[in-house]
Amino acid sequence: MIKVILASHGGFAKGMLEAAEMILGPQELLEAVGLYPGNTSEDYAEKLDKIIISWGDAENTLILADLPGGTPANMGALLSLKKGVTCLAGCNLPLVLEVLSGRKFLSMQELTASAIELGRESLRNLTEELARIEN
Repeated sequence: MIKVILASHGGFAKGMLEAAEMILGPQELLEAVGLYPGNTSEDYAEKLDKIIISWGDAENTLILADLPGGTPANMGALLSLKKGVTCLAGCNLPLVLEVLSGRKFLSMQELTASAIELGRESLRNLTEELARIEN
């Protein structure tokens, strides 16, 4: 099974973990790591690395980061180079649910392709969609 780390600024990762478990039920091998004021990028990378080491399976670890170019994503990318984890940035709740639902059955390549596609499709203008229905 693919292991998942949610990485974010502040409590966003923890909130996504809580929302995902509210919808899907308790999840194993899922961690949330927030970056808070006063944390250095090195400290943050060390927190991520400790989780990866504890799981002992970097190649089957996926880091889902909140913001491309932000410290959580950058440290995930660094660990991708150093440890062989996979890191996606631009995380949203539909993407997290897709990953958690498919991580037991899909390869890392299949899972990340599916997550990226769903992430792109999940942002929608509901106001415009409703206006089209009314007309």
